Amino acid sequence: MANTAIVISLYRGMVQNVYCSDADAEIVLVDWGVEPCDPSDTRVVQIKTRRNVHSALVQEIIAGPIEDLAGSMVERAIDAACIGG
Repeated sequence: MANTAIVISLYRGMVQNVYCSDADAEIVLVDWGVEPCDPSDTRVVQIKTRRNVHSALVQEIIAGPIEDLAGSMVERAIDAACIGG
């Protein structure tokens, strides 16, 4: 069985696209770089430790099929880095 491939494309720290070779894969993003935001945003959770309270945005990512990489700049970057060959 082949490994599942997941490709995450970021631009300036923001997720732009996610591609996955397994249509049934569940992908969850946990972003610790959350600025103060709307308290009604249920995707932002507060995690308390002994010393601090940390905020994280947690959301499910819907990935596109890995075939959507074909011909994209993301595919060209992966090819240039000689990854996944």
